[in-house]
Amino acid sequence: MKLAMKKLCSPAFASGEPTFAAASLLVFCLTACDIPLQQADGSMVPDTLGTARAHLSRTVTVVSYNVNFGLARCTDGVTCTADAETLSVLRSLDADVILLQETTPAWEKVLRPLLAERYPYATFHDPSTSPASGIAAFSKFAIDADELLPSPVGWFPANRLVIDTAHGPLEVLNVHLRPMVSESGSWISGYFTTDHFRRREIDAYLPKLASDLPTVIAGDFNEDTNGDAFGHLEDIGFESALAKADPQATTWRWQYASMPLSLRLDHVAYEKSAFELVSAEVVEAGSSDHMPVKVVLRRRPT
Repeated sequence: MKLAMKKLCSPAFASGEPTFAAASLLVFCLTACDIPLQQADGSMVPDTLGTARAHLSRTVTVVSYNVNFGLARCTDGVTCTADAETLSVLRSLDADVILLQETTPAWEKVLRPLLAERYPYATFHDPSTSPASGIAAFSKFAIDADELLPSPVGWFPANRLVIDTAHGPLEVLNVHLRPMVSESGSWISGYFTTDHFRRREIDAYLPKLASDLPTVIAGDFNEDTNGDAFGHLEDIGFESALAKADPQATTWRWQYASMPLSLRLDHVAYEKSAFELVSAEVVEAGSSDHMPVKVVLRRRPT
């Protein structure tokens, strides 16, 4: 046994090109022997290892992040830049699926090359109804379905995805629900009078979801769990990971005059019958008014 472990834990073995079958063994080896996931030439061991970890643990890590449409721009249609702090956050996230709201063509031109090595699968939908209506996703796993769903109230669309994860297909609904602004443009009255719009959006999206797939609904809900839309999701068996893990956590910050404002507007909601919550956190970084929500879920045995 000692000889076998010595061979398995040798850097030469650990830095080879692993097949998926060998990756499960490598996961144990690298964990037990504390060998960095790095090859002799300095590059990282192919992400087959991360896939194998997810397969063995039956976990999936989902991040939702409204990146703010105004933080990326193109000067001549070709040269595009984005906020450095927000890019740093996106590079640092170790997720299986990243769901983004308020993306733009400028964001796409910056993010695709930045994240392509870690997340080889991506989908972008350009803004349509407003400059903030773009929506996107990055994934370590193949995206088998990508469907844009228009908002029934004329605001931001949602995006339905089916992702071929290491432990089977996962259905994801990436949402950006109507903001809390009234028809006259008031944020104060809109806070009290717009719940029914977001409920209409959720009611329109739910029939588009498959009944036989484990589902996560995530994104910028523009309301907390006490809103009508989220309340309905709770009634049918969904739960906000962040609200369960940290009831006091907030995901949105804004400075109004001299008064700092903060609310929990972003959620990763999961089917309680299909998943158990491992962890949930707000990543307090980046320059957007929203902060990323990172959630680890474990598939329940079927």
